[in-house]
Amino acid sequence: MIERLIQLIHEYQNRVQEAVELFEYYKGLKQPQHPLEWQFSGIQQSGYLDPGKQISYFLHGYGCCVHLPSGRVDWDFGQEGQIDGFDVWRLYEFVEGGTQNFPELQDEEVLEAVFAEAESKGLFHKSDYILYYLK
Repeated sequence: MIERLIQLIHEYQNRVQEAVELFEYYKGLKQPQHPLEWQFSGIQQSGYLDPGKQISYFLHGYGCCVHLPSGRVDWDFGQEGQIDGFDVWRLYEFVEGGTQNFPELQDEEVLEAVFAEAESKGLFHKSDYILYYLK
């Protein structure tokens, strides 16, 4: 089951990358160097990325939530603007509304247990903030 969790994390990270690339394409925003950089960039806190209004976003705290055609993804930027961080809550939200590829991890208790097992095996390292990163 840990292998499936790692696959989930990779899919989540890819979806975050896709969303960040759309911000650059449509809004001219590059990946930030600080987690609050986009908050002070001058763009609205919420809106649409694309002219057809198919891709909505909401900036919050250190991160963003984007509703892509493929599903919702919510992330926080790392202390230096990294986009590959995750936590169990964001992964659960992603499994619930961002992907249908991991039905065995849709139970929150199961996901938490697998996450804790992977963490205990040293597959992640935790930042000073709430985010984890794959080793």
